Amino acid sequence: MTGKRSTTSSVTPVATVLVPTDFSKGAERALARALYIPLQRGAAVHLVHALTPLLYQEPLRRGQAETAIKSKMARARALTKKRGIRVSITGNVVVRRPFEEIVRQSRLLGA
Repeated sequence: MTGKRSTTSSVTPVATVLVPTDFSKGAERALARALYIPLQRGAAVHLVHALTPLLYQEPLRRGQAETAIKSKMARARALTKKRGIRVSITGNVVVRRPFEEIVRQSRLLGA
């Protein structure tokens, strides 16, 4: 053994990524990090924000969440364009308990 590392990567690019967000700084970092995962050309990146049913009773809250998810999608598109990555980016605001919805969405999307 010569001690040299192989220059060939054995990482398989990912086709579908789910990025849950609560719009915090930590979620912003998670989104940026998700875009550094080796992605297939044309991969799908899905952002999801889950409102708990009690919070949903405030109509303003849903509108704010929808505006925020659109902003995050635009940021993700700008980052991928800057890096020359061709992926589709979608976003969704749903009313469910967050941990249940994250699992449900990941199964539905095959993420």
